[in-house]
Amino acid sequence: MVTDSRLVRRLGEGRTGRALQRVADRSGLPAAVVFMLALATLGIAALGLAFAAILDSVREGDDIAAFDPRIHRWVVDHRTADLDHFFRGVTWAGSMTVLLPLVLGTIALLLWRRHPALALAVAIATGGSLLTVSIMKAVVGRSRPPVANRIADAYGAAFPSGHSANVVAACGILTWVMTRFTHRTWLRAVIWIAAAVTALLVGASRVYLGVHWPSDVLSGWIVGAAWVVAAIAITALIPALDYRRRTRRDAPPDTRPDHRSGEM
Repeated sequence: MVTDSRLVRRLGEGRTGRALQRVADRSGLPAAVVFMLALATLGIAALGLAFAAILDSVREGDDIAAFDPRIHRWVVDHRTADLDHFFRGVTWAGSMTVLLPLVLGTIALLLWRRHPALALAVAIATGGSLLTVSIMKAVVGRSRPPVANRIADAYGAAFPSGHSANVVAACGILTWVMTRFTHRTWLRAVIWIAAAVTALLVGASRVYLGVHWPSDVLSGWIVGAAWVVAAIAITALIPALDYRRRTRRDAPPDTRPDHRSGEM
């Protein structure tokens, strides 16, 4: 494929380019897909390490988690009536009351428009985020900030923040889907910036309202981002696997790969 050869040339003729081409040749997948999967794996690994570091800090009460009480106290001391109203609205916008109908509606629309792979990506990102948050809350069981300092209702464990994880997962994957149908670079940038600002504000609202520690929010952002990366990677892999299956099925018998010998 022309796209594959261009990608390999961009990576150069060094070890990276040769390794990429070897994996592509052996797997029968386009080099662009192999490269994307490699980047996704590295990204998820980096996010996983960051999450593990925060989790360890929360359990030990040091490093990042040591700053949680100070930040919480500062925020409580600087509340105003206008900010109270603003952040209550923001946190509602990032709740499942708003996100769930938006996600389900998008999945239905994509299926109706015959984009099942994109619908699957939305389901994977949002469903994976919800599941991960539920499991981690049950496993870690971290207490929320003192009830006396809260100005919003919240139930269950604190770590990680469900609002923060779910808004990143939903906004991230929905933004990616939208930009698939948008060809103007400036409009893509505006959409991504709007999604990022929304995620930041929702996370900040959870700290401001006193229902989460800052490290809860940070870990939630990481969970959501990891599922967005995973969903995009899976969406790229599915059609590539289908293309490989059809190519091998239609290939003449003498050109099909010999899996017994490991030769192409």
